Amino acid sequence: MIKNKHLALLHGKFLYRAKYVGQIFKTFLVFSTRFELIIVDQHAAHEQILFEKFIRDYENCKINNKYIIPNNPICIKIDKTQSRIINHCLLSIKKIGINLHIKQNLTVSITSYLVCYSVKLIPRVFSVFFNISYEKTGFKTFEIRFLKQYFQLRACKMSIRMGDTIKARQASTLQAQLNELINNSYCPHGRPIMQVISINDFLRNFFRSTNFK
Repeated sequence: MIKNKHLALLHGKFLYRAKYVGQIFKTFLVFSTRFELIIVDQHAAHEQILFEKFIRDYENCKINNKYIIPNNPICIKIDKTQSRIINHCLLSIKKIGINLHIKQNLTVSITSYLVCYSVKLIPRVFSVFFNISYEKTGFKTFEIRFLKQYFQLRACKMSIRMGDTIKARQASTLQAQLNELINNSYCPHGRPIMQVISINDFLRNFFRSTNFK
């Protein structure tokens, strides 16, 4: 059942009415309708599902002020150039949900951060941040670029991999989740999530009549 007609228009109608056929090469999930064959990249699909979930979590954490205060501050070594960048952009860093201060020995001490950030990937926050901070940009542009790079990285690390075996129930769950996405055409890296082959194109490859009804 389509809950959002607007999303249905964005995504087309292929996957909504498709039936799961099976997995091939432990990489692609195959669905079919009466007139189309739909091949879904399992990693790209799951990556986009997680990416959109992480963005929603970020927005929810900011609205509800959900922070983690570690028992011991997380410390990261930086150099003098990075120290100048952080000092210049402290307000932007605070706005994306990270509270910190710089010690005299060029160590960043993170005292709290939004729940949506992974403690294991907190150091990567800064590698992403420094890549963006060299560009002169307003906060909104900075926020969008930062969130895209950070949550793209996190989604990639947590998503189903090429080579993972997928059961029918998992495939059906992925199908339902894809149907709820804002974008189910491309993953955060820009790779296509699915390819649709019409039955007529399929028949044409076998030199058969293409007036399938």
